[in-house]
Amino acid sequence: MAWKRYTLPQAIIELKQAAGRLIRSSTDEGCLVITDVRLLQRGYGRDFLCALPVADVEVLESTEAVGEIGRRFGVGARDGADGIADIGG
Repeated sequence: MAWKRYTLPQAIIELKQAAGRLIRSSTDEGCLVITDVRLLQRGYGRDFLCALPVADVEVLESTEAVGEIGRRFGVGARDGADGIADIGG
């Protein structure tokens, strides 16, 4: 199957490169949020997650993710007038 042999490996490489652009040195910190549920629902999703250059991959609901990102990076989350969490200033 061409998709599994060519397209899937290329997509995994592109994701790894994107993560690499986020974290360039040992002192950099960042958060890569992937909102594509296919990574959890499809068999090939494991290939993507295992290829990421990180030790801790967490699966969170979107409402939990906002608070966790704020907690990890020392930024207080506050609720805006529209009820959407706002990180930062």
